[in-house]
Amino acid sequence: NISSQGRTYSEQIGGNDPVDFFSFSLGAKNEFALSLDGFSANADVELQDINGKVVLSSKNKGIAAENIKGVLEAGAYRIKVLSADGINTAYNMNVSIKPLLKGVTTSGSDAIEEKFDAESNPLINMDDFRQPVRLGGNPRFEGINGSG
Repeated sequence: NISSQGRTYSEQIGGNDPVDFFSFSLGAKNEFALSLDGFSANADVELQDINGKVVLSSKNKGIAAENIKGVLEAGAYRIKVLSADGINTAYNMNVSIKPLLKGVTTSGSDAIEEKFDAESNPLINMDDFRQPVRLGGNPRFEGINGSG
């Protein structure tokens, strides 16, 4: 989870694991900032909405740091970190949000609920929270329709 104080994640991509995904949701409009650095091979980053549409991205060539900033509406998002050339590389990703509601801060959580990557995505149903349980949806999300 991300927070007003920022969170740093250290991971690795490339080879058999060319993509990492990090999911989060926002309850209100926030300023979003992400930096990706510390890699030895070309890596890119995208911020996608719940439908997989790219909202923000950075695709610098070589090992130049990647940075994205923007204002995000309430909703569910995922960060996609990918190896641009398939070469293994470690990376550091710092992510922070700044709520646009006066007096509100977000502390986030240090616990990682789930980490999705190129190997696990095909094995799970990414849309299971949007479908009714009778259609194969996850019962943990029953009654949630995203209407606010």
